[in-house]
Amino acid sequence: MKNFLSNALTGVLVVCAVIVTGLLVRREFGGSKSTSPVIAVDSVANWKEVAATGSIIGSPDAPLKIVEFSDFQCPSCAQSRIALEAIRAEHPDIVALVYRHFPLTDIHAHALPAAIAAECAGEQDRFGAYHDALFQHQDSIGAKPWRRYAEEVGVKDLTAFEKCVQAERPRARIASDMALGQGLSVSGTPTFIFRERMVSGTTSIPMLAEWVREAAQDIQ
Repeated sequence: MKNFLSNALTGVLVVCAVIVTGLLVRREFGGSKSTSPVIAVDSVANWKEVAATGSIIGSPDAPLKIVEFSDFQCPSCAQSRIALEAIRAEHPDIVALVYRHFPLTDIHAHALPAAIAAECAGEQDRFGAYHDALFQHQDSIGAKPWRRYAEEVGVKDLTAFEKCVQAERPRARIASDMALGQGLSVSGTPTFIFRERMVSGTTSIPMLAEWVREAAQDIQ
């Protein structure tokens, strides 16, 4: 099983590396004179505070936490979910994901309602399952009732779920995440924070995975 997970992660990272290489070739030979790095790494001074709250996927006691600002209608976020699962599987009980909402409402009409529904599933300890279902069936977002997703992922009290979807409290939590992201100059999704470093986009995942490996070795 460990070999399978390692091979899965390697496959995902190879794909990401190919994308990065393509971008580098385009930059060098495509006529662009820009000398900006393909992947920008920003510093986050308050990273411990940022990682301390949010919707956790994995063990709350995991010593290493990857913070992700994400949007349920973002295609790149759906792709990154697979890679993040592989990273967590490579380091069981050591790495957890802290999901932060950053719905891009100008371009994704259903991202905010999806985030609200996920928060309401989270009130019944089903955030991770709802999160996975939304990304696995991203093409159904906006067409499939939120209650149907809830039924499929095992939300027990569907009446409470539907009341929550209409309530203010999930919206307040999402607004808090968005304000935090804006304060950190998050401009797109997915954006990742691991310890004091912040990177964006699926092409940054190999770098993120290497940071996690290095930190995991120090712990083990």
